[in-house]
Amino acid sequence: MTSDAAELSERLTRTVRAVPGVTDVYDAGPTIARMAAATVNAALRREPTGLVRVAGGSAGPSVAVHIAVSEAGSAAETCRHVYDAVLAQLISDGYPDTTPVKVTVGRIS
Repeated sequence: MTSDAAELSERLTRTVRAVPGVTDVYDAGPTIARMAAATVNAALRREPTGLVRVAGGSAGPSVAVHIAVSEAGSAAETCRHVYDAVLAQLISDGYPDTTPVKVTVGRIS
């Protein structure tokens, strides 16, 4: 991930964490990359920061978000709020409103 993508990932992770109903944000990257990052973070005793996956391409970035949600609310509604918040941040950063954003739920707690 380039430094621009890493910075965007960190901003989007903070944005997602601020959405009501989100109880955690998980690494949305590929499994091997997640395992390597988790090992490094554990060894350095640091919290992961850029958990939202930002993948670049010739048509611009695509974004993947993997979250845990509260059982007190609707998982679908929380996903919609996360999608809206991520897209609003992307638009604020100058990306088009057609940027692909995928939100998945890994846990309801």
